[in-house]
Formats: sequence, C-alpha cells, structure tokens
Amino acid sequence: MEKQLITAIYLRISDEDRTLKAVSESSSITGQRMLLRRFISRHPELSNSKILEFIDDGYSGTNFQRPGIQSLLKMAEKKEINCIVVKDFSRFGRNYLETGNYLEQVFPMLGIRFLSVNDCFDSFDQIGAAGSIDVGFKNIIHDFYSRDLSVKIRTGRKTKAEQGKFTTGFAPYGYLKDCQDPGRLIVDPECAACVRRIFQLYLNGKGTGTIAKILNQDGILSPKMIRCVRSLPQRKNENHEKQWGCNDVQNGIKRTCFWTAGTISRILSDQRYTGCAVFGKTKPAAVGSKKEQAVSQEQWILVPNAHPAIISQKEFDCTKARMKKRLKAGKKALLEQPNM
Repeated sequence: MEKQLITAIYLRISDEDRTLKAVSESSSITGQRMLLRRFISRHPELSNSKILEFIDDGYSGTNFQRPGIQSLLKMAEKKEINCIVVKDFSRFGRNYLETGNYLEQVFPMLGIRFLSVNDCFDSFDQIGAAGSIDVGFKNIIHDFYSRDLSVKIRTGRKTKAEQGKFTTGFAPYGYLKDCQDPGRLIVDPECAACVRRIFQLYLNGKGTGTIAKILNQDGILSPKMIRCVRSLPQRKNENHEKQWGCNDVQNGIKRTCFWTAGTISRILSDQRYTGCAVFGKTKPAAVGSKKEQAVSQEQWILVPNAHPAIISQKEFDCTKARMKKRLKAGKKALLEQPNM
C-alpha cells in the first residue's frame, strides 16, 4: 500500500501586522489558510495528501525562534513531511540567510518539496542558478524590508513617547487606556485605590511579602486576575478556569492569580504612578526578537505630568529610598553570614 503524502501548510503574521482586537485568530491567518487549501485542492498530486497546519500568529519572520516553525522543522528533519506550502517567502522567513539555507540546502537534502504560491515557486521545478538568484534577491528584499519596518515602528513609538503618549499594548495596573485617545492614560478607580494602599503599607513598614499576603487574604484581584476577568466579561459558568488559563489550584486558591512579593516590588518601583511617562527601559535584543535587554536609566525617556498621578512624587521618592536601604541591608546581612 502506497504511503499517503503529508503536506504542511505554514501560516504566519507578525505583531506589527495584526490588529489589537482580542480575537482568537488574525484575519490574515484565516485568509492564508483559505488561499493555501484552495491551491492544494487544485493540484492533483497534492489534493489527496494529508494536510497539517503550523501557525505562528503574532511572530516576526526575522528569526526562526517561533513555535509553529520549530514544530514544522522538527517533523521535516524526521522526514515526516513531504511537502511545505506557504503564501510567499516572507511568511516562511524574512532572514534571507536562514531562509536561503533551508530552500537551497536543507529541504532538497531531505527530499521535501517547497511551494510558495504568490512567488510561483516550486522547488521541484526551480533547479539551477537562475531560480536560486531570483529567490535569493526576493529573500534579501524581505529581510531589509522587515528591518526597515522595525526601525520605523521604533522611531514612531519614540516620537509619541517624547510627547508623553502611551505606546504599549496594556495600561499599567491602576490605569486604563482612554477609549477616545489610546495614547492617553486615565485612572482606574478600583485598581488605583489598591496601588495607593500598597505604597501606604510599604511606607508604614510592611515588607513586600507581607503586603502580598494581606491583599490575598482580603481577596483583592491581582493584576493578572483582573486582566483575565475584564478580558472575558461574558464568562459565567463554573468551568471558566479552563477558558482563561487560571486552573492551577492549590488548597482552593489559584496560584497563577496570586499577589506575589515580585508583583508588589514592580508596582513600588514604577515611576509612572507619579504621572510621569516612562519609555525605553528595555529594547529588543535583535530585530524581530521577543527577548528584551535592559537600557541604562540615562537613556530612558521621561515626560512628567503626562497623565494623572496616583501617588505623589514625595511618596515615590520615600519608597525608592526605603527599597534601596532594605536592599543594601539585605546584601550586608548575606555577606556577614558565617561560612558553613
């Protein structure tokens, strides 16, 4: 009995291209799927094959550190895939060196057919220098386009930040994004009250761990919990934990929704609660990378009075001084411990 062919379709859209709406799947992914399945159905040698989907929704193509593409490549290495179909080369990858290596070296060696619909490319037909040069130039263009786009996006965000506008996806705990002006923050009365309480408890001598324990005992929703609840207001059934990822329960309490000492420390260290806009504390480790690297404080963009303050500058300065003092005392105590 002849072994059934396995055809993999790969679908990708980057963070820059997708909308900010809370949808289960980007419309571009749906469009790519329809295009590729229609293409496969019109090719007799592929129409009867088993189709596997690999999706990276919200990932840059400038590197191959994407869950969907990694799963595809692992199956390809095991020769569990016979054919790969993509909308165009840029969906597969924008790094021309890595993309070219897979198209010209890896896939031919593994006997895997590669088809790019919009590029009219079929690796079984494109043999020879002319095909390789054409593909190489296209991949170089995609690579440089992606890098240029990334620079333009960062420059645009920096310009807005210098004007005191909010530029990231989620508002800090204690604030909401203004519906009429997403670049402006407004106070969230419910959460702002908790922020003030956290600063007050700390300035009254409580430690971060103690504050977290108090808030948990009082049943105050943590930043993660309140985001979950507000993102799915229609949730009313008893099985909602499975729907929003907070089903990690220990002793009747969901651990993933806890206030922790780390969460308290981050709030106490956040200068935005004084009404100051802060931008540029981190930057991508590389173009398209999701890894961030810290930026020195001298390079941050700070815009005072960019939005309503929740705490005063004096309270923040006193908190910062106390945190620094406690950190110094902790290091000193650690050094003074006798060697075991």
